[in-house]
Amino acid sequence: MNKLEKVNKNGEYIFNRKAYEKDKKKFEEWSEHESMAKRILYFSEKYSECTVEYIRIKKEEGMTLISLIREKINVFHNSEFIKKQCLAYIKIDYKEKKIYNKKWGDVLYEIKLILLERKKNEKILDLLGIDFLKQKNKNNYSNIFSYISNDTIFKNLMLGKITNEKDLFKAYFKSRFNAKIDKLPLSKAREIVDKKNNNLFFKILNTSKNAHITINNYKAIIKYPHIHDLSREAYYLKEKINYNRSRKSLNEIHSQMSVKIAEILKGNSKISKENIYELKEAIPPKYNFHLLQTELDFFLEGTRQKHCVYNYYGLATQYPLLKKEEQIKDENKNVSFFFSYREENIILATLEVVFKWNYETKKFEDDYWFHQIYGKRNEPLQITLEEKIQKDFEKYYREVLIKQLIPIKQ
Repeated sequence: MNKLEKVNKNGEYIFNRKAYEKDKKKFEEWSEHESMAKRILYFSEKYSECTVEYIRIKKEEGMTLISLIREKINVFHNSEFIKKQCLAYIKIDYKEKKIYNKKWGDVLYEIKLILLERKKNEKILDLLGIDFLKQKNKNNYSNIFSYISNDTIFKNLMLGKITNEKDLFKAYFKSRFNAKIDKLPLSKAREIVDKKNNNLFFKILNTSKNAHITINNYKAIIKYPHIHDLSREAYYLKEKINYNRSRKSLNEIHSQMSVKIAEILKGNSKISKENIYELKEAIPPKYNFHLLQTELDFFLEGTRQKHCVYNYYGLATQYPLLKKEEQIKDENKNVSFFFSYREENIILATLEVVFKWNYETKKFEDDYWFHQIYGKRNEPLQITLEEKIQKDFEKYYREVLIKQLIPIKQ
């Protein structure tokens, strides 16, 4: 019998993970010492950090009790002992067809770890009565247990109402997809789910106009670079999308949804929409560059790009060309402006460009450099895109900025 699986004097099966082997041996050593030796050895910290967690299974007629137990050595003023604590449990009453539990997910997660460690631990599946995979490689149970995602699935499985992996996956799929599944290619869907991108998959599926086509073409669909944001926008806007389209078409849909969300944010936000720069009118976009000119611009840019540019708004409001700006007449100062680079209203990059301000002449030097150029979630850009942005910015700088925003020192 596997040393990590044994039957104790009470007829209970014990399953330990490898991580607790050393401490389990220390427990056995500690229990053999006399009282004073136990106390001193605990004091010396040889045993004071000993903690073991394991799965205990007790079977009786009409009932199975699965417990996640933690044992820890304790020493008090007049006693020393190993304290047992039940962290979680599952009690299956087959006669009453009821399940009693505390944190059943923790129990199943621990069982999954035990199964992944050693082949002989598969005995635990026989004890639970759920060994319906009938495969040589029981590591597949790592995926199977992930299908037990809610109370209903869990109870039906434990009570024997789900008796094969096909039905288990079907129950899991139904719990996450809010439409009929009878004609969907579930075997194909399972291949996708088993690759661990479940949340994205179901978000796309639930916002798709044709779930069948989406499942069959999923590999191509997720190559669209903005698929996370597009499906998320559709999810919150309660809209359906035909994902099996060209990138240009998906970009248009993404753009429309982004505008719709931005308009809602503008209409309900207390964030300032006032231009922070002393300008006669806002600078329009050109060469794909949009100057971030209001607090709302910074907020929406950060929200859509999932980065911290909004935190720079406080820094931006200290610059020389602001409304009601109080000049600090000391030395030259580096001044940053922030831009959004967009194609077809899809944000490709956020830029911080630095200029040098001369307080004496109250003008900028004819020079600039790029301090930051990042994509979504602060990811670096492809070299070709970054080079294109830098070339476009030179034209934007000469034709727009030095004429409309930045007085340059001659």
